[in-house]
Amino acid sequence: MTDLVRYLEVQRLLDEVEDVADELAGNERDMVDWLRRSCEDPSHNEAQAVRLLETILRNVRIRRSYDIDASEHTPRKIDLDRKIH
Repeated sequence: MTDLVRYLEVQRLLDEVEDVADELAGNERDMVDWLRRSCEDPSHNEAQAVRLLETILRNVRIRRSYDIDASEHTPRKIDLDRKIH
């Protein structure tokens, strides 16, 4: 059963993230898009969504305080050399 209070909290946070959409990093935009699609499923874990959205909003505030523009940074890519045995 869906927790209505938590569902409304997720919707409020999604709206808040939408207000700062131009300040999101690429991976944050991808995560928000995924969350929007996931929240359409009634069995989705809203507790996890709340934590993710709060973290994204915190990251935006941190970047603002250091005057960092996420659009000027290349996305992180983890590309490790593989050892061949």
